[in-house]
Order: sequence, then C-alpha cells, then structure tokens
Amino acid sequence: MCLPKKSIKKMPNIIKIMYFCIRYHAIVAQLVEHWLPKPRVAGSSPVYRSP
Repeated sequence: MCLPKKSIKKMPNIIKIMYFCIRYHAIVAQLVEHWLPKPRVAGSSPVYRSP
C-alpha cells in the first residue's frame, strides 16, 4: 500500500517510521518468497540424490 506524499507529510514522525518499516519488511518478504528455492516434498518412495 503506497500513500500519497501529501498524506505522508501530515503524519507524525513515529507513524512515518512505522509505515516505512512495515513497507520495508513487506518488500523483503516478497523478495525472499520469490528468490528462495521452494522446499521439495518427498514422494512415496524417497530416493537419495547427490548434489
């Protein structure tokens, strides 16, 4: 959620800090979900595979 600059300027400083921290964490979470490999689920007959 992005707020217009006018809305951000009217916020008290502590609210601005909280807003930007939440935005930062949301962006990091999205990057982690996108770039980390998905865990693989073993099938009914698991086989060891060397890397």
